[in-house]
Amino acid sequence: MASAITDRNPGFGPEDYEVIERAVMETPRGRWFLEQRDKRQRTAEIHRILEALKKLEAVLAALPAQPAPMSGTEVLKAPAAQGPAAGQN
Repeated sequence: MASAITDRNPGFGPEDYEVIERAVMETPRGRWFLEQRDKRQRTAEIHRILEALKKLEAVLAALPAQPAPMSGTEVLKAPAAQGPAAGQN
């Protein structure tokens, strides 16, 4: 997170972020503010993830249906896998 701060404010470094964060955490109002900020960021991230999942579901729903792959035992039991000599012993 410190890199985002320094990207926007070239005069501040990671150590400045930590000093300011500690100062804000010293008061109840500052702690409340940081908690609210974190909660809002998590909520926004969850919404971005849900939107991405909806888009992915739409893409998958638009794909043509394909048969489920057979398991190893189903492949062995399938008539095509037995071949013409299967009944001869």
